[in-house]
Amino acid sequence: MFLNTTMQAAANHDNSVSLSLKNVWASYGKKEILRGLTLDVRRGEIVALIGANGAGKSTLLKTAMGILAPREGTIEFEGRNMKGVPVHRRSALGLCYGMQNGPVFPSLSVRENMSVAVSSVPQRQRSRAIETALELFPLLRERLEVRGGLLSGGQRQALSLAMTFAQNPKVLLLDEPSAGLSPKIAGEVLTAVKAWNKRTGGAVLLVEQRVKEARQLADRVVVLENGSVLAETSKIVNDMRAGHALSPTVARDAVTFPTLDYLRRELTPDDLSAVFRLCESSDSSIQYLGLALLQPFQDQYEVKGYLEELWQRPGLAFETRFGVQYRLLDFDLNERLQSELMKFTCDNWEMWLDRAMRDAGSSSAVLRACRNRLESPDFHAGKKWVYICMLAASNDKEEASRLALTFCDDADPIRRQAAERVLEHIGRHCVIQNA
Repeated sequence: MFLNTTMQAAANHDNSVSLSLKNVWASYGKKEILRGLTLDVRRGEIVALIGANGAGKSTLLKTAMGILAPREGTIEFEGRNMKGVPVHRRSALGLCYGMQNGPVFPSLSVRENMSVAVSSVPQRQRSRAIETALELFPLLRERLEVRGGLLSGGQRQALSLAMTFAQNPKVLLLDEPSAGLSPKIAGEVLTAVKAWNKRTGGAVLLVEQRVKEARQLADRVVVLENGSVLAETSKIVNDMRAGHALSPTVARDAVTFPTLDYLRRELTPDDLSAVFRLCESSDSSIQYLGLALLQPFQDQYEVKGYLEELWQRPGLAFETRFGVQYRLLDFDLNERLQSELMKFTCDNWEMWLDRAMRDAGSSSAVLRACRNRLESPDFHAGKKWVYICMLAASNDKEEASRLALTFCDDADPIRRQAAERVLEHIGRHCVIQNA
């Protein structure tokens, strides 16, 4: 079990910044990876970086450590500009990097590996540094004379982390410390990271593939996309819970993939009233975000009643009406309302396709209606995409894939493009579901 991060965070860190990246641009050759990225890590906090492959998470850590030189921008550590400071000096200053499958000397024993790790620590502090690190990994203490090459994968990863902890870092940059480990060992490794943070007050900037565990572990969760910060999901949720107003810009960014999916995972049943407040905003972007965030609560009766009442309101903005309709389709509805929503869906089938590409709701009522009408003579070929994209957004991805594949070589370029988009969405959503 992970420790409760909310209470610990208040006691464990202040608002002073340990690591600051401002407008950082970095590339591999001509390929731009980081694009104007700005991020602060405060003393004592754990910040988790999440995002799709290629978003720039690992590149951010390497750039902060000096392994990759930024093309533009400023990196400061403890108030000092790091321009021109080499990797070994940054490590000596307290900025340490724990890479994925970090280096362990296979011919050296656990004890000898630990001794190498503390070579930059003052002589009188080395024994204590090693002892403190080993306290977090009792299994290593039992294997002090075992060579690194004879350790299991989980034990090697534990040793790599212990070697990093022993360097007494002020900020620890961790790149997927649980990669390749079993769920049990991964949990133990991440728990050790939290225990180290609580014990020493050191900050952690963490890239982690296990999204659920990263959310439990971190004080803040930051979403990267295309080399820049897309959103800070923890801040959005905390602002919602505190009743603070969200800006329309934040709301528009939050309904994009993958931020919306991560936000939904952070919400609990106690947050329903906060989501309703967003739906009542006078700004259509904020309303739309609120409606999108209702998806995790679709099994709660009051949500259906609220949406039905909202649908009947006169003067509802089109974007808001579309969002209400999309959420209502998650429920069993009376025939009149189902007919209204079906007509709205068919009249706006292109918007439906776009929406399905960004969402993962299950629209059972319209699925049934579409299934009945799919083969009817008056069901325009284009409107079949309403049915297919809803399948893609529901759990019937096999059927959606089968139908989409039949259009991949279609003579109509619009249908070909739509088929490719549906297939792209199905593959992308499966990646998120497995994270």
